[in-house]
Amino acid sequence: MDRRTCLGLIASCLLATSLIAEAQPAGKVWRLGLFHVGLDHVPPSLDGLRDGLKALGYEEGKNLQLDFRNVADEAAARAAAADLARARPDLLVAFENQTLRAAEAARSDDSALAPPAGRPGDRVSGI
Repeated sequence: MDRRTCLGLIASCLLATSLIAEAQPAGKVWRLGLFHVGLDHVPPSLDGLRDGLKALGYEEGKNLQLDFRNVADEAAARAAAADLARARPDLLVAFENQTLRAAEAARSDDSALAPPAGRPGDRVSGI
């Protein structure tokens, strides 16, 4: 199994655990905020994540909406994390250390990324 496939499976498992923890209303569209530092490329694990989600029955345009942002640096990642948090995604996915730190900061600044009251779990995942 190559690294991309492995990362996709790990991310899919994390997402599935997070999403299954909540009741899934019929027809719900799950919204994911994804962001990555690097204007000249997308993270190699993005395709693996999409493939893993599709294998679990989550498809863009059907029951999944991805809001993906490429940003220049950690300062831009902090701004993107705050912006994504205000949009109240079901899950925020950070693709490297800079974006994970930004997501952690956004979570502490905005309760939108905190687990729902009375429910375990987290709304931030890092790859």
